[in-house]
Amino acid sequence: MDRASWSDMSHDRSRGGGRHHKDLQLCRQVFDALSYALADLDDPLVADLALASVVPAPTAARMLVTLTPTTEAIDQDAALEAVQRFADDLRADVAAEITRRRVPELVFRVADPRLADPRLADPRLADAGVSDPSKL
Repeated sequence: MDRASWSDMSHDRSRGGGRHHKDLQLCRQVFDALSYALADLDDPLVADLALASVVPAPTAARMLVTLTPTTEAIDQDAALEAVQRFADDLRADVAAEITRRRVPELVFRVADPRLADPRLADPRLADAGVSDPSKL
């Protein structure tokens, strides 16, 4: 295992070890803010999505927001387009709720809920700048 991997960095304060804790804290804040913001949107496609996770991609400057369909009848691409139409509004809602100077970029994806690890099955991860999902 690479000595500079994310989990190793959490133990070494000289290399930014406090970052891991702060990244997780920010992920939770963004998750909470998006939970409310998504519920307030008036879009039937977005209403059929559940917020699954928010993780750094690859750092806290960009957050990968994973949504899963609540019904199998949903068109995942159409649902992603619907969420992306609201991306600026959602980011503004996050900005109002978090305690950071800079608001992270939000990258959305809709994952297949039938997969054990949806991060591994979505080719759009490459578009989000995530080359190795195991490092998320």
